Parts: sequence; C-alpha cells; structure tokens
Amino acid sequence: MMKTIKVTQEVHSMLSEIGNKKDTYNDIILKLINEHNEQYSEEFEDDQADYYNKCIEKIENEDYSDIIEVDFDNIDEELERLESEGTI
Repeated sequence: MMKTIKVTQEVHSMLSEIGNKKDTYNDIILKLINEHNEQYSEEFEDDQADYYNKCIEKIENEDYSDIIEVDFDNIDEELERLESEGTI
C-alpha cells in the first residue's frame, strides 16, 4: 500500500540532495530513519549490560553501598579526586 505525504519544496529539495539519482524518496526516507535509529540506539556488550543490570538491581533493593558522594559545586575538583583514587 502506498501513502502520499506532503512536504514543502524546501524539504523536497533537501531530500533530493541526500539521495542518489536512482534512489526513490522512500529509499531516502528509509536511509534517514535507519541513520536516526543507529544514532539513538545504544547497544551494550554483554559484560556492560550485566554491570548496569547489577547496578539497577542494587538500587531497586535500596543497596547504596557503592554510591559515591560528589560535591557538584566543585565538580572539576571532584572528578580529579575520583580519578586520582582510581574510582573512575
């Protein structure tokens, strides 16, 4: 099933510049959607996902033992301190 969409002349021109001569507007829009999805989807490696899931589980169980207090008024100094301690 085909659908018709309305775009301004400016958007039409911009879409034309993105695609090749052989591309349909459907191809161009699909390309933009795929690029958008790639940019905004963040996939983690298994070990990263495990780490984040454990962190979430601890917070859900109100276990704050690994929480580090940070003074945001002096964030640069705090970051330097945490780096020097090997925390980050």
